[in-house]
Amino acid sequence: MVRCYPLTDAVIACLFLACSAHERECRVSADCASGACRIDGTCAPPAGSSGGGPDARRGLDGPGPLDAGPDGRTLPPDAAGACTNHDGLIERREVSLGPDLRAPYKVGLGATISTAGQRQADGSRRWDLSAMLPGDQRIETVTIAPTGQWFAGRYPGATYATRLSETQDLLGVFQVGDQALLLLGVVSPVEGPAATEIHYAPPVVVLQFPLRGGAHWTTSTMVTGRILGATLFYNEAYDSLVDASGILATPYGEFPVLRVRTVLQRTIGLQVTTIRTFTFEGECYGTVGLVASRDNEPLEEFTVASEVRRLTP
Repeated sequence: MVRCYPLTDAVIACLFLACSAHERECRVSADCASGACRIDGTCAPPAGSSGGGPDARRGLDGPGPLDAGPDGRTLPPDAAGACTNHDGLIERREVSLGPDLRAPYKVGLGATISTAGQRQADGSRRWDLSAMLPGDQRIETVTIAPTGQWFAGRYPGATYATRLSETQDLLGVFQVGDQALLLLGVVSPVEGPAATEIHYAPPVVVLQFPLRGGAHWTTSTMVTGRILGATLFYNEAYDSLVDASGILATPYGEFPVLRVRTVLQRTIGLQVTTIRTFTFEGECYGTVGLVASRDNEPLEEFTVASEVRRLTP
């Protein structure tokens, strides 16, 4: 059976988009006026510009640098001049999504953490995921263009695909729109008689923009296709709510975030499996952390996670 965390898909899709090498023009998409740091460490040119390079980091004719970033670097504005304006709202233009981008994460499995965090005097929360966790490993997540992939023709309108978790090699296939990030399906990296190719009808709304406190969306979908070559169909129901705000501490630094709580209920015949996921979304950086529960976790706020992801240098 495919083990798809409800928003493991999202955290890899809504990336803190980064470039991994040291001597590069950019490390994260916030370094670039265009809002996109490519795999080779160069900034994609801003909209309406014919070039990239170091000058692209200063923007076009927009405003000057914004506040210092979580790692102490000054963050330039994106092409719309809207990056990190600290308005408690994350708009689509404040998150970079697309193919050929990369993000570094620390990933711990079976870790004991606190999803509740610490409540602050103003009602916000602070979550600390900066410490080493059991089984921690540094992974590089890459988004790939569907063009030329064996599954490209099966998912019209797909924007990119990316690996869903470190425990499986399956790829989530995503579509980026003006209002939402959608999960279209899940596939094996290569075609074959034992390949996986499943479709969601309708597509799953992973993130709905703009993100703001109290925002709520749901998807009830039929899942059809092949899993390891076997034909299967079943139902999934996703319920997502922006349920908290505050500060998330990661190995990369500290970020003001909105927390998205997603509960997935998967129904196969008479068997129902529930999986809980929290993702932490920041302006400019996108998803900066994720905590996924074990199957059928009864508590809304839990302390043992099947997987914990957070940004790392």
